[in-house]
Amino acid sequence: MKPAAAISAVVVAVLVTVVIEETRIKQLNDEITRLRALPEPEPQPIPSPAPEPPMAVSEDEEAAPPPPAPVPGLRNVPENYPAPEEERIQEIALSPYSQLHYALNLTNRERAYLDDLLTSRRLEQQQLAGQWIDALPDDRTDIEQSMTEIHERTEERIRAFLEDDDDFDTYVAYHAMQPERELLSQIAIVMDQAGVVLELEKELKLITAMHDARKAAGAIDWNSLEGMKAIAGGGALERFKEEWDKQGEILTAEIGSFLDQTEVDAFLAAREQIKSAQLEGLQSAIEAVR
Repeated sequence: MKPAAAISAVVVAVLVTVVIEETRIKQLNDEITRLRALPEPEPQPIPSPAPEPPMAVSEDEEAAPPPPAPVPGLRNVPENYPAPEEERIQEIALSPYSQLHYALNLTNRERAYLDDLLTSRRLEQQQLAGQWIDALPDDRTDIEQSMTEIHERTEERIRAFLEDDDDFDTYVAYHAMQPERELLSQIAIVMDQAGVVLELEKELKLITAMHDARKAAGAIDWNSLEGMKAIAGGGALERFKEEWDKQGEILTAEIGSFLDQTEVDAFLAAREQIKSAQLEGLQSAIEAVR
């Protein structure tokens, strides 16, 4: 058996979804609240144009009506699922998925139910990750399969909950960028200490740019089952450094289109500081897996 402390360290370093630092999330939601509170501009009278004669439109040319916007309160939540208390509502408002809740127009009860699905998956996979670390190499395949099944089962539950393919695609796209949100939450703290605070719109663009850079560099999410398997396979430190540097090159060439030079310099400097902490966590994971 490996020491409990080592197992805990690698689970945290490799699998656990990091809860984004609360003050950063509060800043994002405060900005959303401020924007929502802005008064609508007064409509200006527009002179009506002279009516034009109606044009004949064939059945083939008739435009399809736009899809309706998501209606809150109509998601597939179990009837016996309780409404959340005010404390839980405030807690969920600070979660990494708060922006998704707004995008999908979810009620508080629906937000709590989605949060429960994601939390349950994370806890189940954490438990299996601890077993995987302590297992013999030949016994890890079954555990990996169980982790994959848990992920797929939760995805199907979320699809059934949303009851809309477009909304499910929105969730999938949002969830895919979760590694970048977690990383930017750490980088942003260092940037804040240097006196550089990004606006919400720029943070959202930066998350997308970081995700695109990871995909373009062929890099993996090291806080995942794929990352665990890469650690066990050997050469993880070298691979991480290579992927990190490739992503840095791509970001350096791209982020100047929406960040000013001060922000670019602060982001890249903070990213390099975070790299050291990432390498330390990865080294601890390698030692525990061995």
